Amino acid sequence: MPSKKPVKKARRRVQSPSNAAAFATSSQKVRAVLLSCSVSRVDFESIEFDSPDSLLGFDLVVFDPRAAFNSYTTLAQLYRGLPSLTEASSSKIVSDTTRRREEFITLLNDGKSLFILTPQPIECYIDTGTRTHSGTGRNQKTTIKVDRFDFWRSILPVSVPIQVGRGKKVAFTDNPVAVAFRATEEFMYHEALIDGKDLCPLALIPGTKNVIGALIKAGRGNIILLPRPNSQQDVGKENGEWLTQYGRFLDSTLQAHKLLATSGVEVLPPWTNDVQTDDEAAERTELKKRLKTLTEAQQAVERIEIRLRNLERRKLLLTANGKPLEAIVAQTLRHFGFDVEERDDARTDLIVKYEGRVGVCEVKGLTGSAREKNATQLEKWVSIYHVESGVEPKGILIANTYREQPILEREGDSFPAQMLPYARRKELSLVNTTQLFVADVLYDKHPDRVRRFCHAMFDSVGIVIEDFSDIREVAHRIVRASTEDAVDAAAVY
Repeated sequence: MPSKKPVKKARRRVQSPSNAAAFATSSQKVRAVLLSCSVSRVDFESIEFDSPDSLLGFDLVVFDPRAAFNSYTTLAQLYRGLPSLTEASSSKIVSDTTRRREEFITLLNDGKSLFILTPQPIECYIDTGTRTHSGTGRNQKTTIKVDRFDFWRSILPVSVPIQVGRGKKVAFTDNPVAVAFRATEEFMYHEALIDGKDLCPLALIPGTKNVIGALIKAGRGNIILLPRPNSQQDVGKENGEWLTQYGRFLDSTLQAHKLLATSGVEVLPPWTNDVQTDDEAAERTELKKRLKTLTEAQQAVERIEIRLRNLERRKLLLTANGKPLEAIVAQTLRHFGFDVEERDDARTDLIVKYEGRVGVCEVKGLTGSAREKNATQLEKWVSIYHVESGVEPKGILIANTYREQPILEREGDSFPAQMLPYARRKELSLVNTTQLFVADVLYDKHPDRVRRFCHAMFDSVGIVIEDFSDIREVAHRIVRASTEDAVDAAAVY
């Protein structure tokens, strides 16, 4: 047997529980499960292909065969261009595949829906357990007998040939099940072309008759072969936006399942697409027009949701502490034009530069007021930076005080009188994150005003309040806009 080379295993992506919460929907009556998918969602249970957990009892399964297959290749080596599994993995993939296939058959016979993210052909070599020996003594060689294993053919309850065919363009047909996925077209790509008879095309390569998505009747249920949602790396977008798009795809599976379960969809052979009456053609034209309008509206909603998430995120300036607070402070200062260096050592939180001036920032999220020890810690970082760089920086304490209280209930002084003499003696400036929040709100319309505030962070000795009473009033108005009772604006700080 030829020498083997290690196979690099694809990295799996795991979504945090907080991300899963972004996927909440009202469809709680359908028991749905994600089988070896890279996301989690509150209204879908999650099961790994190789786990002992059963699929029986679920109404809808979304299955990623490629991710399932990859879980067996951790220790695989390369043989004739394919992964060659270890003896243990070989035994397990065969037994797991047999068990899951039987579960699929049972589910389909019970009228359930199996949604499959169609992969390119997936094959490997499995260890049969047979060994042959040649030679004697030190020259003896052991040969492992292997068999080729087609994971796709072994797991699918029906025969559906596929071949490699990757592309980024997807066009869903006018089939009612396909229409449920129209809003996700731009979020999907295909890895394979689908062959076979007795299937209903759901998705095509645009401008061709090449099938990349299909509906197949199996027992009393349905197998829905789909193009694949883009990975987060492929999309190249922030986590929240990718989760929103994937959530829309999962919503489409729920919609399609309900359509199949309630009204049923007859599977017509592909040649019936060429039989089209005048009234059918008119309805299809009207449908395309409406779908275009719907897609444009959904895209507009998505853009607004992204902008809202970004706007809401700056409220972390009023609530956060630790690393999240440091991150939002850094982002805000960059918005103002600062160069910001975030430190990952145990020293100062941020090194900032603004129009030729250098500052060392200590960022604190506090449940009460700031204390003198916060200022002494900042002075320590100032001294170390001066010694190491030869540059004397400005020390800036940025504090989110009383962070657990609603903004209009923060009646105490953020920087009490007993800490001010030390701050003035060391020429430190004291900034409240509420000031940063308000300055960020004002920045687009009043950049000159915010620029003066930024310079005051370097010029002030003690609390940065001079000439900024109007900013404090804006902070009061922002909160009062959604509050029936108003208090003195000075209470904001």
